[in-house]
Amino acid sequence: MRLTSPLKPHDFPGHIKYQVEGTRIERCKSGWPAITVAMLLTSVFPATQPTLPAPVQAARDWLALEHRLHHGNVVLTARSEAGTPLGCVELHTRRYLRHAAPELSPAQAALLQPYLASLAVRPEARRRGIGSLLVQAAIDEACLGIAEGNSRLLLQVEADNHGALRLYEEAGFQPVFINSASRSVLMELRLTPHTLAARAKHLHLSC
Repeated sequence: MRLTSPLKPHDFPGHIKYQVEGTRIERCKSGWPAITVAMLLTSVFPATQPTLPAPVQAARDWLALEHRLHHGNVVLTARSEAGTPLGCVELHTRRYLRHAAPELSPAQAALLQPYLASLAVRPEARRRGIGSLLVQAAIDEACLGIAEGNSRLLLQVEADNHGALRLYEEAGFQPVFINSASRSVLMELRLTPHTLAARAKHLHLSC
């Protein structure tokens, strides 16, 4: 796959980051775009409460997503040319994390770092590089906050999810801690001005 040049905001509705072979990556907005993301997550991930009907679970997920968006989180969505959501990933920002943990002291809050969560791609859209594109777009977003204190981008992945581990390692993440109790791996990507320059250059290279 080859990334096109970054698109201008008016090229498509929403906050478009870039487009690849009929798939565009954009920032999710409140309202209907967030509803479609909640429906996507409900279809990809097992229900947190299996007894709930899917529409009820989707409604709960949507309200929770709207709350996170309102308080600073960024959700990046991969959509087809027709606008169908194919995948998404959420960036938990330092702003949102401070909101979610008001009990932290200023010194503790200053240590918070952004992390990735909920990377999801529809089964029929997998093996097309969409997951990699979403992760790359999330790295771009995290790099935009370097001046405000972003120095690392964190994520947690199941230790036996070898496909996801390989995807994150190819994006530059390194394992920093293995939790044997939860069978998960904490990974990080260092964010520096050099990272930002490399990311800008990457927009013009094959992914």
